[in-house]
Amino acid sequence: MPEQIYLNGKFLNRQYAMQHAEDRGNQFADAIYDVVAVYHGRLVDEQAHLDRLQYSLDALGIEFFMTIPTLKLLIRDLLKRNRIMNGHVYIQISRGVQARNHAIPIPQPKAGLYMATCFIDYDNNPKIKTGIKVMSAADERWARPDIKSVGLLPNILAKSEAIKQGYHDVVFVDDNGKLREGSSNNFYAIKGKQIYQYPTDGSILAGITRLGVLSLIPQSGLEIINDGFPINQLDEIDEAFITSAGIFIMPIVQINQKIISNGVPGDYTKKLQASYHSYIMGFAQEIAV
Repeated sequence: MPEQIYLNGKFLNRQYAMQHAEDRGNQFADAIYDVVAVYHGRLVDEQAHLDRLQYSLDALGIEFFMTIPTLKLLIRDLLKRNRIMNGHVYIQISRGVQARNHAIPIPQPKAGLYMATCFIDYDNNPKIKTGIKVMSAADERWARPDIKSVGLLPNILAKSEAIKQGYHDVVFVDDNGKLREGSSNNFYAIKGKQIYQYPTDGSILAGITRLGVLSLIPQSGLEIINDGFPINQLDEIDEAFITSAGIFIMPIVQINQKIISNGVPGDYTKKLQASYHSYIMGFAQEIAV
């Protein structure tokens, strides 16, 4: 069966789905999105993702017409249509269609809703066991990365440059020389028995996977430090990792030229990976295909 997407009230085969040329999401990045992971039929932290979706809608003043219970039903319908047991569902809401005009229209047009699914083989990603290399870069994004906007060009350019230079991803550095977050993930550095993670002060995305991981850290014996780790002290990092709905917990074994944890995932990181697996298996299995 051809893969289906949901677009503005209809389930459509992906190859036939088209958005209006004057959708404000296309012309102005006037749209927000979120991504909910599905693991063995379990929607991971779905409500928290939908709460963040609402936060982004409110922050941009986009008027969304659909109730959350209805949106949840559509999410499950789409996952079952595409037989997704492991992967994610992508949800994008734009301010809708309007003849090109920079000003937000009053009244606003009907919001546009697009959803698609993606298969991810979480259990067999070799990088989860070997770790990845990341490159640091100055943070040139807009000042509100706490809003999950589709305006991701600085993220895309930075990650693409990192890949060109032989790395897997990028970690942004703030104006004070502290490691902030990745191109689409949250960053953590472990030094001794302390774990550093950048505070949610509006300058990073409040990651939902991050919240789950932070809830598990006290039982690991680590103390949480709500501050970015200084880029000029890379030699003092014992372990590092990133988190997101697409990778869960991904070890970092190199930052720039600095090898971390002898080039292999560290013990604390592996312990948190195991704890997080138990955490996500605690969600009810809702998808069966």
